[in-house]
Amino acid sequence: MRTTSPASNIGWGVLGTGWMARAFAADLLQEDGADAVAVASRDRVRGEAFRAEFGFVTAYGSYEELVADPRVDIVYIATPHAMHAEHCRLALRAGKAVLCEKPWTLHASTAEAIAHEARERGLFFMEAMWTRHFPAIHALGELLEEEHIGALRSLHADFSIAVPFDPRHRLFDPALGGGALLDLGIYPIALAQLAWGEVPDEVGALATFAPNGVDLSTAAVLRYREGGLASIRASLEVRSPQQAELIGKKGRIAIPDFFHPDTLHVEVAGEAARALHFPFRGRGWGLQVEEAMRCMRAGLTESPRMPIAESLATLRTLDRIRAEIGLRYPGDPPA
Repeated sequence: MRTTSPASNIGWGVLGTGWMARAFAADLLQEDGADAVAVASRDRVRGEAFRAEFGFVTAYGSYEELVADPRVDIVYIATPHAMHAEHCRLALRAGKAVLCEKPWTLHASTAEAIAHEARERGLFFMEAMWTRHFPAIHALGELLEEEHIGALRSLHADFSIAVPFDPRHRLFDPALGGGALLDLGIYPIALAQLAWGEVPDEVGALATFAPNGVDLSTAAVLRYREGGLASIRASLEVRSPQQAELIGKKGRIAIPDFFHPDTLHVEVAGEAARALHFPFRGRGWGLQVEEAMRCMRAGLTESPRMPIAESLATLRTLDRIRAEIGLRYPGDPPA
């Protein structure tokens, strides 16, 4: 990786050309100081089309070529879930910083090994939990830390979308880590992790399954050390309003759209209800680009806003929910 100074541009490589990569690339182009250097796809035609559409300098027909490019400082990994571990290692061993789509891996133990490798190599690493970087979520964290609504007792969050079942689609493919929990449920679980700052003491969960074994809908209840409860739901069968509500002993905070949050509704006993607005540019993917580049220019190997420990804690909770509902993937260790 090139030496990064506070004034230097940072070269980005995008590994993968699917929907997430496209959304990311569109916002990357709006970020000052970010150079769209290279994209890689194992389908060279798709890679070249992606390069032309988003203005990347080079398209590669292999991931190995991309991570070997000396102009690339950081690799955004947008391949399916089950491939993240392999591609994180590929980039790190080539000396590249990494921004990896969520979930970072299928198992917390695998993620721990990758985190160790990134730290040993002194390379920046961050999970691309893009919702974590919205100004509204930063403000939420501050309000909770200040106990503005009193001690937090309850959180409700639902992230569900309606997708016709197709076993060929990555969302429903067990070999790629498909299902509602890892693709959608991770968002409300990460919100609960931010809210309490710890893994739950107890986890209970139920799910409905597709014929091929992936979860179509999962609901979980998480109990925390001081007695707080989080109820989360994720589904590929129905669309929900994608709302969240956090209730404390003195009031509540509602997030009307916690997937693209720009507003917090705050109600505290004895005070007038308030709507706090936090606009952002683009679709929000650029916020994690800004954070990664800020950290790299400051010589940091992880983000204080999205630390590795927080990502690992979320993965540990996902592992426990998977165990509760019996969700297994090819290659999982024996139960």
